[in-house]
Amino acid sequence: WTFTTEHETLFVIRQSRAGKVVEEILGTAYKGVITCDGWTAYAKYPAHIQRCWAHLLREVKKLNEKHDGVEGFHKSFKKMFMQIEQVRSKPPPLEVRQALFMQLKEEMRELVKQMNVYTQLRKFAGKVKNGLEYWFTCVIHLFVEPTNNIAERALRELVVQRKIIGGLRREKGARIMETVCSMIATWKQQQLPLFATLKSYL
Repeated sequence: WTFTTEHETLFVIRQSRAGKVVEEILGTAYKGVITCDGWTAYAKYPAHIQRCWAHLLREVKKLNEKHDGVEGFHKSFKKMFMQIEQVRSKPPPLEVRQALFMQLKEEMRELVKQMNVYTQLRKFAGKVKNGLEYWFTCVIHLFVEPTNNIAERALRELVVQRKIIGGLRREKGARIMETVCSMIATWKQQQLPLFATLKSYL
């Protein structure tokens, strides 16, 4: 598991993929916003979610490559994402962003209706519909990223290490690895000198 903010990264190694891990780390009274994919583990925090646009665009691109008649939907989703990026690069007042939030949500609702006409798109349409309230959180809360790419980039190095070493033999080794990797990743984000910072903790 990877929990990443602007200035900190926390790696957690658990055998479970269930929501109890999210609750363990964030607690039950967490009031921040979680940027994530549609994994059910985050369902306990429905009012504080931003669904990941990188996952959405990647999936609709694959559907466009696989099926005829999807290009228009692909372009519509890309256009929406461009609007998100534009409003975040030069933010208008909150009331304007709130109006855009409602507009984009209605546009996406209409896209879901249109996609449901096509058998090959119904599963994808269901995913989009299930996240309808959470695709545009970043338009209201500008500090929230529209994708979870930061967390995925942070995880990439650990994934490579796992492929090399094949896993960890003991619980103690897992705790040591998650602690050390969390510290190093966080120091990198904070642009601290790694060797000197590590030495100061020893």
